[in-house]
Amino acid sequence: MRGKVYKNCISLIHLGVALGLLCSCAGPMNPFSSDTKNIFSKNKGLSIWEGERKPATATGVDISFYPKKQNWHESHDFYIILESDFEILNHNNIKLFWNHKDITPSLNNVKEIVYQNKNNLIIKVKGLRLLANNENDIHLYYVSSKDKSVYGRKYDHPTCEISEQAYVYNTSPFNVKESFIKLVEKESVKKGINPSMMTALIAQESGFDAKSVSHAKAIGLTQVTNLASHHVLKKHQNWKADRRIKKLPVPILRTMIKIGKISKKHDWRLDKRKSVQGGLEYIKYLERYWNGNIDLIERAYGTNFDKEKILTELILASYNSGPYRIKMRLIRDGKLWARSKVIKEAKNYIGKVKSFCYHFNQNKGGFYENQASNF
Repeated sequence: MRGKVYKNCISLIHLGVALGLLCSCAGPMNPFSSDTKNIFSKNKGLSIWEGERKPATATGVDISFYPKKQNWHESHDFYIILESDFEILNHNNIKLFWNHKDITPSLNNVKEIVYQNKNNLIIKVKGLRLLANNENDIHLYYVSSKDKSVYGRKYDHPTCEISEQAYVYNTSPFNVKESFIKLVEKESVKKGINPSMMTALIAQESGFDAKSVSHAKAIGLTQVTNLASHHVLKKHQNWKADRRIKKLPVPILRTMIKIGKISKKHDWRLDKRKSVQGGLEYIKYLERYWNGNIDLIERAYGTNFDKEKILTELILASYNSGPYRIKMRLIRDGKLWARSKVIKEAKNYIGKVKSFCYHFNQNKGGFYENQASNF
């Protein structure tokens, strides 16, 4: 019996070693597949860079993408559009890099040529998924067959700033009533907050579910917590807050809200309009908080920093994880605060909200494949 057990253990060890070797041989995962190599590898020649590097322009090879900027909140069809006025385009001349790694083989495995003629080429990657917590540094290059020049384009991150006036043109993948979007836009403009960012925050917080309850007892569309609610009620003292919410276990609380035993009559956070107004009020509180800590931000970033961008990220992170927690990370880690493993959820949250925010502001459509014949 002992001999059989010993042999079984040895077999399991051998199996574990084999699996470990297989895993170590596999390349790190990338959004397109898994076979990657570092472009800075000392053992590999960088023949792609032997030609003259040029930006992608209409006078050489123009490179563009759809969606125009990266999408971090849903899987989507991704299009690479190339146009040239001086050479016949060859899809084999395309090079794709992700986080400084050559992932061209991965692209070749999944790409689909949906249109091609003498000077135009459209490539489709179906169901691309970019994760918000990755760096996602993506560059695409085209190596000219004529003069070996290298034309390149960076695939930009989604952008979103707290005070810009960006309105909502689509809410994909959510189906949201236009009347509610108009409500969010109206209330956001009153507070000087980006309407698309506020809509994005609701999408990320509750998925537009007015009865949503988190494990931390954040409630409603904007998922304001009990602690954050205190800041809101200082401005809206006549709004009701139900004491049962703090005492009840989460499963019971969810049931009570679902069946209407706790409703907007009992707590302001379950009223759609007040939830939007309260969420905006809390964002304004966080805005004042960080404007009061500009000296701390300047110690981390210097005096010449992109104030709008950094404030937006700090406010969003604070909405997710609490302002004091983010402040401690800023003190300890400086401008690398968002990379801390302690608040890794906040980094993902910032990315998701910014992605929703940017794409909600764009006209809906993946129209390149449909319009290819018009070239």
